[in-house]
Amino acid sequence: MAKKYSNRKKRDTKKAALVKITAEVIGVSTRTVERVTEGTQNNELVFETFMNIKEGFDKVIEENKLLLAVEKLVPFNTPTRKIASN
Repeated sequence: MAKKYSNRKKRDTKKAALVKITAEVIGVSTRTVERVTEGTQNNELVFETFMNIKEGFDKVIEENKLLLAVEKLVPFNTPTRKIASN
């Protein structure tokens, strides 16, 4: 009988990218950033930087969604008509 693994968590790539960028900006390990975001370690600088970067990511994502919606409504790449030559 096959086992069912319904409780598996998928990796959150957005959070992983945020953690990596935050760690590189501040100069700490990624594990330190993960501990701060989980709440097991206190570091105001890490948390504040993480939240600022997260807000920036969220704004970019919203702008991209808006741009995609506009592109669906307004066809920018309209096919050009070929003029028949006599």
